[in-house]
Amino acid sequence: MKTDSTIKAFLILVAVLWLAACGGGGGGGGGGGGGGNDGATAGFIVAYRTDGAREINLYRADQPNVPIQTIPGGEFQRAIGTVGDPTHGVVYGIYNAGLDSPEIGLFISSTRVIAASEAGHLYRLTHYIPSAAPRIVFRDSSGAPTRWSLRSVLLDGTDSRELISNCEAAIPVANSAESASGVVFQCMKTGVSDFYFTDGVAPAVLLPGPSLRKAEIVTADRVIFSNPTTVHVTTQRLDGTAESDLLEPDQGSVEEKVLAMNAAGRIVVQYRDSLQTANSQYTLNTVNADSSSRTIFGGVSHVIDSISASSDGSRFTAIRRNDMAGVNDRVWSFSFAIANGDGVLLSGGAEGEALGGYYLDDGKILVNHASTANRTIDSACPPEPATCSGYFSAGLSIGPADSAYGFAGSRGSYVLLNNQVGGQLISARTTDGFAFQLSDAVFETTAPTATLREDGYVTFVDDIGNPWIATPDISLKQKIDEVPTSFVSSAGDESGNRVFLNLFRTNGDRDVVMFDLDDRTTTPIASGIGFFFPN
Repeated sequence: MKTDSTIKAFLILVAVLWLAACGGGGGGGGGGGGGGNDGATAGFIVAYRTDGAREINLYRADQPNVPIQTIPGGEFQRAIGTVGDPTHGVVYGIYNAGLDSPEIGLFISSTRVIAASEAGHLYRLTHYIPSAAPRIVFRDSSGAPTRWSLRSVLLDGTDSRELISNCEAAIPVANSAESASGVVFQCMKTGVSDFYFTDGVAPAVLLPGPSLRKAEIVTADRVIFSNPTTVHVTTQRLDGTAESDLLEPDQGSVEEKVLAMNAAGRIVVQYRDSLQTANSQYTLNTVNADSSSRTIFGGVSHVIDSISASSDGSRFTAIRRNDMAGVNDRVWSFSFAIANGDGVLLSGGAEGEALGGYYLDDGKILVNHASTANRTIDSACPPEPATCSGYFSAGLSIGPADSAYGFAGSRGSYVLLNNQVGGQLISARTTDGFAFQLSDAVFETTAPTATLREDGYVTFVDDIGNPWIATPDISLKQKIDEVPTSFVSSAGDESGNRVFLNLFRTNGDRDVVMFDLDDRTTTPIASGIGFFFPN
């Protein structure tokens, strides 16, 4: 499962790429249509102009600012896949004055794939199914009165499937959920909005139950719903054969929330029942997705949303308060398959309150203390607490003895720490606690402006808006350029000695650049938000 910083960085990228259509006219001229790109090149950049021109351009990475293909009116709808996967790319549409698009397509290489463009039809991406044969899922509207269907295609645009038809209102993204298993969504028929499930290939199956609920998680064979009216968390089979089952042990609950799930489908639910009237009195519950084998721990306590899971999905950390006054926060480690009372205390004693506990890439746990330095703990201790008495105070201090340094990411044997007061950004080795100063101050410290990339490089923006790239041990530390910037994100895989980046400027502009790791120079490639493809 992902760390908080990874999740934040991901949400920023998705939020930017779900660009709302607003204002302005159609884009300029240029090429169009699908087809490959011949000739040996250094790779390609597909970029969406964000300067009001409304067009998507394809560039050779070694011929910046010279489009070789243009999609007039093109705009990105959503990034799909993850950097490093062959399915990583972007879905696009054509600007239509705020309405759905007359064409929907995608790029997972430099070749444009048109998924649908039938005359008289409008389309909008709704979901992505990252299965073994990934598919994009989109709504399709046509006719008078307008009716909506849900369709899907493979990423090469083939094997088009109609999943449901004759919906009386636009199929919303809100309240739906997606996973590698498929999509749970709503469709209104005869005035009633019901939930359905599809794996993206077979026709959608009705999931009986109330309309006013929200799909939270889709597992291999179940969907987890929350209900704002009853406040209950429920589970339901994806084949539609059974009504939903309650997950919480007490039907008198007045507040419930799903906090985490591991790969085996075991879920952590926080709830407060009607007898626990104080806001600080909550209970945690771990339960299988089919509501069997329920276990409870902790009695009455308050658990803050500070959940971090181990890479093998066996354990997670959480903050728990030790008294009813809502103070003395402590970090605990728990098993997803716990017996009652299995929790292992990770902080306490003279170290006082804790702000969070995080599983790191190398298997250790970082405890972020409120009054002393961060401390790393060997994660071999939590499964065998009897052998680890007092180990929370014997862990390795990491970084400065300053409680303001909070967790900002982990990769390999390095952890990124950001001073929430002074803005300083450091990386520290988990093997010996040695810290490297990356920046004296980081711009807009309340936003996740620093990112520890999958390839090990750190990108960040300093206090005067300069974008930087560095290695955690600062063997490389270089200013990317001097244009005032608020955030740096990846534009795709690195290629040899080249790293491709999106720079989000403080004035609202966006630029795609290539940074050469050998000569440490920056080459502007295009205006807008871009994706690098090696072919």
